[in-house]
Amino acid sequence: MSLIKLTAQQEKVFRQLVSGQSYRDIAECLEISESTVKYHARRIYKSMGVSNRAELAAQLMEVMLDSGWLDKQIVRQRRTGAKRRISESVPA
Repeated sequence: MSLIKLTAQQEKVFRQLVSGQSYRDIAECLEISESTVKYHARRIYKSMGVSNRAELAAQLMEVMLDSGWLDKQIVRQRRTGAKRRISESVPA
């Protein structure tokens, strides 16, 4: 998948969409109307070649896996979790 260009407002909406926020919550957070959020969402979906939020999430997951970003995050979380467990088990 090639990189797409989003406007600043579309990028804000995109971040909220992929975090699972409702259109209403996005509108409140960004202080725009719900119809404006839906407009930006449609433009984002069209730019990415998807038709809904589920397909957008799947596309994002694919990009993250292909780039290796997701693997790095999982490794980082495992290391952090392991350190936390070790420090919690050591008596003070």
